[in-house]
Amino acid sequence: MSRAAVRVGVGTRFAYDGEIVEVVEFTSTHMGGEVVLKNGRNQILRLAVKELMLSDRARVIPDGPGPASDDPQDVAAVVLDQLDASERSRVLERAAHMREVLTGFRSGSEELAAEGEPRAAYAAGEPLESRYAAKAAELGVAGRTVKRWVAAFRRDGEAGLAPVRSGPRSGLRSAEPWAEVALEVMVEHTGQSKPSRKMVIERTRARLLARGFAEEDLPSRATAYRLLEDLERRHPTFRLSTKRNRDIASRPGGVYGKLRPTRPGEYLLMDTTRLDVFALDPVTLQWLQAELTVAMDWYTRCICGIRITPVSTKAVDASVTLYQAFRPRLAGADWPAHAVWPEHGIPRSVLVDRTALEGPMRGAASPALVPETVLVDHGKVFVSEHLTSVCRRLGISVQPARLRTGRDNPHASYCASLG
Repeated sequence: MSRAAVRVGVGTRFAYDGEIVEVVEFTSTHMGGEVVLKNGRNQILRLAVKELMLSDRARVIPDGPGPASDDPQDVAAVVLDQLDASERSRVLERAAHMREVLTGFRSGSEELAAEGEPRAAYAAGEPLESRYAAKAAELGVAGRTVKRWVAAFRRDGEAGLAPVRSGPRSGLRSAEPWAEVALEVMVEHTGQSKPSRKMVIERTRARLLARGFAEEDLPSRATAYRLLEDLERRHPTFRLSTKRNRDIASRPGGVYGKLRPTRPGEYLLMDTTRLDVFALDPVTLQWLQAELTVAMDWYTRCICGIRITPVSTKAVDASVTLYQAFRPRLAGADWPAHAVWPEHGIPRSVLVDRTALEGPMRGAASPALVPETVLVDHGKVFVSEHLTSVCRRLGISVQPARLRTGRDNPHASYCASLG
């Protein structure tokens, strides 16, 4: 918890009557203590200490930041105000014991010594360890408990001895800040090798201790592992592969945006995938693995070009697939009427003059269109000089997807994988 107090001494600055003054000296007079102040014009001012500390005209300027709303613990005034009469009485009694351990006097001051103080066990010449042992025997507690009380009293005053409202000191009070720091550690390992859960817990513990958290306020190891399981859903780090974790971490934080086609041929998606089947080479009679290349119109979701190649796909194969969008293959003679594709934008049945027909009319096996933009990944066949020169000759723009971002071209990849 943060103490809402500021040490006043030589060098402390105040805002007094609208100007900044600095304490340069303390003096003692028959009227009481006085303080010597110096303003920005090197003018000297003498004031009573009571006037400086209690007057509305003066306001102390702390050297460091004071209590804030995002502090991990409450300020001392809030902690003490939550105590009832019996709890406050026990805190005051325990604070008197701690002052006796440190100074030999329950009041903390020799000027306010009670009768019989200091007692022999707490005299000025006694070592601190013996004082701890004497107080532990007097109160019937362990020596480590007394040391912990003394440390809390030195750090937070009487508020450090207040009972904890949130139940046993299992670290649940600091679960939220612990999770925030642990998430920071997990994010830092996105571009590195996969860390272990133990490493993340140890680094989180070290950072929280450096920020002022007490050891007993941190979650237990079992609780820390449970918190990491919840954080794994927000930022995968331990369960999936490192490549998959990096892909998830690279996702945009907002709503996904995408290209929105408004007409056929505006965007043609192309992709290649290796099939889980083998083909027999009729010349060498060897089994070869095949690859499938597809071209799909984004607006109509129609497959406009398809090609199966043995071993690996070449740039000429990708160009042939693109050519099929311009010149689709003719449908087979035995194809039913509903399997034949009409021209884009033309209904299947139209009224025409019979004398205008020249020769038999046959439908195409796939729709014919003129692509405006080809959306490809960074495969060698798609960024080759051959394919780019073909697109340049035909007036087609080539738009590559972002590196390691499969969601930029998901439809063609899905169709290729189904093949």
